[in-house]
Amino acid sequence: MHSALQNFKQLYLTLAREPVSESLLRSAYRDDIRFIDPVHNISGITAMQQYFAGLYSNLNRCEFEFQHEIVQGDEAVLFWCMTYSHPKLRGGENIQVMGNSLLRFDQHGVYFHRDYVDMGAMLYEHVPLLGSAIRYLKRRMA
Repeated sequence: MHSALQNFKQLYLTLAREPVSESLLRSAYRDDIRFIDPVHNISGITAMQQYFAGLYSNLNRCEFEFQHEIVQGDEAVLFWCMTYSHPKLRGGENIQVMGNSLLRFDQHGVYFHRDYVDMGAMLYEHVPLLGSAIRYLKRRMA
């Protein structure tokens, strides 16, 4: 396995246990990282550190289990299951979400990271009132 992918996986296994610092993120990402997910578009390691610091400060728990990967040259797709807990969602119970990450990397680290995840399953379905409406709509569409 490419060292950039090993460093990336190790970073996400470490994030739940250590404060999010730029030096920790630099273990896997280049300074010019571009990160995209369904609600964010972030450029640069400093902005990435601020994003993660805010995100992890609100969570009781956040752990990743990497399940499968497809690697071709300097590009990879990692399939994962994230288990997290937020005090204001589902009474602080654990929530599991499946997703995947498209990564582009070189010998210096990951420079492009795009997450694909169902935001309904991750967040919207667990917000009181809004979650009920989304679950109702899903049942109606089935």
